[in-house]
Amino acid sequence: MPGEADDALVQDAAEVLGTATIKATVHGVLTELVAAARRRHFVELLDEGALDDLADPDVPAEAWR
Repeated sequence: MPGEADDALVQDAAEVLGTATIKATVHGVLTELVAAARRRHFVELLDEGALDDLADPDVPAEAWR
């Protein structure tokens, strides 16, 4: 049925997250999902060279002047 979750999957997620209610489990899963997406985005930025300047010793040195 639409809107219903797989009970076994919810239980597995609750065990992983250490949650006691479905609401807490859903909140925890959504929090983890968003955090994972943000980490992936950050890695993509790193892959694109967003922080490459930090490898240049002159750049951080200039920041402290």
